[in-house]
Amino acid sequence: MDEIVARKRAERARRKQSVQNQDHEDQFEKSGAIHLRSWMPVKSESSGTRVRIVSWNMLAQCLVRRELFPGSDCLKYKTRLPGIIAELSSYDFDVGCFQEVDSINELGQVVQKLGYAYEYERGYSNKKHGLMIAWRTKTSERPSFEGPILKRVLCLDDMAPWGTEVQGPSLTRITRNIALIVALPFSGREGGIIMATTHLFWHPRYGYERVRQAAIVTHVLNELRQDTEQPWSSWPIVFAGDLNDQPHSSTYTMLTGHANRYIREIESDLEPSRVVHTSVDEARGLRTLHYAATVSEQGDEDRILGRYRPALDKELLTAAQLVHYGHFTTAGRPSHFQSAYGSSYASLAGQGAEFFKDRGTAPERYDQTESPLPTDPRQLESFEPKWTLHSSLFRLTLDYILLAPSALNEGPDFPIVTALLMLHPESVLHSGVPRLGVCSSDHVMVGAEIAL
Repeated sequence: MDEIVARKRAERARRKQSVQNQDHEDQFEKSGAIHLRSWMPVKSESSGTRVRIVSWNMLAQCLVRRELFPGSDCLKYKTRLPGIIAELSSYDFDVGCFQEVDSINELGQVVQKLGYAYEYERGYSNKKHGLMIAWRTKTSERPSFEGPILKRVLCLDDMAPWGTEVQGPSLTRITRNIALIVALPFSGREGGIIMATTHLFWHPRYGYERVRQAAIVTHVLNELRQDTEQPWSSWPIVFAGDLNDQPHSSTYTMLTGHANRYIREIESDLEPSRVVHTSVDEARGLRTLHYAATVSEQGDEDRILGRYRPALDKELLTAAQLVHYGHFTTAGRPSHFQSAYGSSYASLAGQGAEFFKDRGTAPERYDQTESPLPTDPRQLESFEPKWTLHSSLFRLTLDYILLAPSALNEGPDFPIVTALLMLHPESVLHSGVPRLGVCSSDHVMVGAEIAL
């Protein structure tokens, strides 16, 4: 009897899998699921292997709420899936970094069917979505990779690479954010690439926490490079993901090497968020009964800090200490990342590219009625894309592909960007995504081709 039941269950599972595979076949063939974009060359004379890297916050289905996406016509997973598959299959990428990935059993099959292998991590068992790095495995004219020879998962709440500067991990709030790092060797040739991705803490008021998390990722990548006994120590490093901060933020300023120029602005920006949220002390088993509560802005979650206390002496890092830990120490090379778009997108100005610097007073939130004239030079000088998130409620630039300085003694300071994936014109994104025929997430995919 048990054998009969087992056979019937196996047959049902086989039929279900067959139906899913057929659904995927049908969806691969559907056209018009997204607004297609092109890879646009920005430099053609560079030698070396050209590797296409993309990054995309896919919008976890477990986070979809109608009130967050009013007017959207593709909020159910079944409706969104054709657009997700079209996005993954349309741009012929070699390495992809993806955030807010859930439904991994189904999406993992899609990725593998397209010719990629992947690593997926949530970091915490009670977290419903995670990070994925996928790399091309099929032999083709484009580069392919072997499985990782190094994998690191950073639970950013627990990291404390600060020496004797502070006691403990110096965090202001339990976030459950992680970073995923893999070292991928090329197939059939020497060398490889180190890929890192993360999704930094989302809350707009917690600037300190995002800078701290970004500094941790940079610090660990720098340590990997210093381990000269390992084959990956000289490999190029690419850090791509959703930083949840814009090009005029302290996070971006630190990562791209402008912290010394804007250190006062960073100190001013971080000061309001240099407080300790009740979640930190609760995790330590401490009582939080008398902590202050900030309930303002009609309880808008984006604009309140919640229950917190002032930080103790040396409990948190100063802006200068964060900047010190968030840099590379490669001799004779820059100590910071270079943004692929920020450094190269300007060359596409006459071909439809739209820039962060040209946003002017455009509102970023649904409830903004007026904005002051922009005066921050970090906005006015930025050639990052105008928007990488464009929903009905929010319009922001949050997603980046950052290139680490070279570890080699010869050659350019950074990998050469040879092409960029064009972003949607604002007219296409207007009224907000996710939307059928445009994009199945509130974020759009960014992509850079680099010469290695």
